[in-house]
Amino acid sequence: KEYEETAAVILTQKLLKAGTSRMPSIKSIFGRVSCPGWVFVESSNHLDVDLLCQDVRDVYGHQVFPVPSDSVADYLRELPLFVPEIGTFVCLNAPLSTMVI
Repeated sequence: KEYEETAAVILTQKLLKAGTSRMPSIKSIFGRVSCPGWVFVESSNHLDVDLLCQDVRDVYGHQVFPVPSDSVADYLRELPLFVPEIGTFVCLNAPLSTMVI
């Protein structure tokens, strides 16, 4: 399920509640539905990331790996959408759902 953006908000709320002075190396947090399973935390210290992720459902801070600054743009680039040709069929693997707000 699309949990990346929600997880980023939860982590940001946890950081603000704890106080940014407790984890000073964390500069930004975001998640993107287009990067399933990933939450990006900008930090110079992996221990702060691990501390931030503790006790957050479905977020595992011990599975952190650094992204070199020269390849960050590759992770942020939107993937091209699949557009089927006119007259072709598309098979859906999951049922369509509606969101009620």
